[in-house]
Amino acid sequence: MMIAGAGMLAYPLATHVYSSTKQRSLDAEFLTPEFKRNFQAGQIVEGQVLTRIVIERLGVNALIVEGTEPKALRAGAGHYRKTALPCQTGNVGIAGHRTTYGKPFSRVDELSAGDIISLVTPERSCDYVVVEGERGKRRPRRGAAAWITHPNDGAVLGPLPGSMLTLTTCHPKGSARERLILRAQLKTA
Repeated sequence: MMIAGAGMLAYPLATHVYSSTKQRSLDAEFLTPEFKRNFQAGQIVEGQVLTRIVIERLGVNALIVEGTEPKALRAGAGHYRKTALPCQTGNVGIAGHRTTYGKPFSRVDELSAGDIISLVTPERSCDYVVVEGERGKRRPRRGAAAWITHPNDGAVLGPLPGSMLTLTTCHPKGSARERLILRAQLKTA
């Protein structure tokens, strides 16, 4: 039992170390001319860096990879392939870990309507303003913009009018029983 307990305690630390190493590698890739060319040509493959997410209020500054397969998400967060690309028209979907692999979305439940989430691509940076979550849905806490849904609720990633950003993560922390959803709208000049 002691060995199992030690393993359970060591797992989050090991995933954090792995994610930190992966983020450094992605940061180097993000700065290359090859990445910029691939991004402009729309030739980003599963597991390659796609964008940077910055949520100043939460201290988040992480690179997002293309894809949401388990291997890709070991970087911390990934872009749902069938959703819009960052800073473009449509619904940009990004999934992120909450308790492991750098836990970039560990505190998204603390965001409120009006908070800013920035996405940075090789072409530009754009700001999304957090909007109030869907009415009638459970919230992780009073005043939270995020809402709770079933893990198979694919409708949250469906097409939306305008330019939106949808963040998804597991809920409650340490469990995949439900999903926490946060939505933001592209800020126009």
